[in-house]
Amino acid sequence: PLAPSPPLDICPPHCPGGDSASHLRWQSKLNVDLAITLAHAAPLAKYHLLLEDDVTFVPGWSRVVVDAVAQQPALSKEANSPWRMIDFTGIGCLGKLVQSSEALRLAQHVLLFYDQLPCDALLTRWTRAMTASNANMSAGTPLFIHQGVQDSFGGKHHGMVTCGGHQAQTCSQCPQGHGAGWCNADCRWVSDACVLGLALVARSDGGQQGVAGVGAGARGD
Repeated sequence: PLAPSPPLDICPPHCPGGDSASHLRWQSKLNVDLAITLAHAAPLAKYHLLLEDDVTFVPGWSRVVVDAVAQQPALSKEANSPWRMIDFTGIGCLGKLVQSSEALRLAQHVLLFYDQLPCDALLTRWTRAMTASNANMSAGTPLFIHQGVQDSFGGKHHGMVTCGGHQAQTCSQCPQGHGAGWCNADCRWVSDACVLGLALVARSDGGQQGVAGVGAGARGD
């Protein structure tokens, strides 16, 4: 019989980037859930917006989303690659808008590397692989504000993280468009994404850290 989910316990022996077994399992499950959501949503509407249950909405957000989509260039001989994703938060996978016609392909990509990379790195790599000139087009001011202070990984409460020369609420907010140079200290740069450093992952995981394996890529959140 078919398994209801891909295997989540690959670590050990393969612990990409030295990640802990429990954190890798947690992040892998998030990626599998994302792929299932994308596949389910594909036939329901023209667009799919990735949201979470602990966010607040900026007034007038829907009009900003509609206007941003309307401003995207149409397919032409000169620009034959359609837009793939619009980012309305700059935080992880939250607030990303994709065309539902591409949702199944994105779901397949996420499932292919679900146990190797965090979801925001997977989204960035997918848009680049789909020949989008701008991997994650930013719509400017964030429309969705994350309110959660309790991480679903271990139920830990956490505040600000140190990015190096500045602080942010999460590691994914550290770069602010500057890339790896603004992702340091508590955070680390993993395949186009700023994620929680292994020291803080181990602290949330009771001090346990995985054994580095031969799996491709690195993990963290």
